[in-house]
Amino acid sequence: MSRMNAASNYSKSSFSAISTVNGNGIQNNGTSLHNFGTAPPIPSSTSAGALEPTPESLREESEESNRRRKIGRRDEGESDDDDEEPKSYVNPHQNVLDLPHAFYVDQAIMTEEDRLVVIRFGDHRDPDCQRQDEVLEKCAKMTHQWCVFYKCDNRRSKVPDFNQMYELYDRSTVMFFFRNKHMMCDFGTGNNNKINWVLDNKDEMIDILEVIYKGARKGRGLVNSPKDYSTRHAY
Repeated sequence: MSRMNAASNYSKSSFSAISTVNGNGIQNNGTSLHNFGTAPPIPSSTSAGALEPTPESLREESEESNRRRKIGRRDEGESDDDDEEPKSYVNPHQNVLDLPHAFYVDQAIMTEEDRLVVIRFGDHRDPDCQRQDEVLEKCAKMTHQWCVFYKCDNRRSKVPDFNQMYELYDRSTVMFFFRNKHMMCDFGTGNNNKINWVLDNKDEMIDILEVIYKGARKGRGLVNSPKDYSTRHAY
């Protein structure tokens, strides 16, 4: 009986799913994007059955991950100065939560049923990413009822798991998901999968979010941007 209980507990604590990926590297079948194995430890302040990580759990997980990484690099005699945020770094964007692990990125995409999921990928220290985060923070205060915003540091030492799948080669990339489905938008740039430049205008960003959300509610996977962002507009 003890062996059966142990096996049951192990199966509940593991995260495993088989994904189907189309030609663009985007999954559309309602399954997980990755098989990341066991989930990161859940802080005591978060219930084991919670589907969405809280800001406190994300912050604690990020600090613990950085601490373990720095200890490992020191043991190997390597310097980690280039991969660290400044010691005084504090996330100023309370409505744009940091996703410090690939498991949390997967869960953010999979578990949200009613709101549009917006994720900014890029180096948190990069000025372009910080400018984009400021815009997303302003948007979050006005669209929190139907949008949820996250950011993910996709550096090699942080969360690089999605770089190849989503072709995250730009300094700042904003992507959209709805009910575990990647939402595409024709911006006139030739890349319908994401916003790979800094969109400084809050009103334009909200217009884009609204168009994508309404199209997603109607079951559409591709919508047209309310503005053409081709090179003649010098985006």
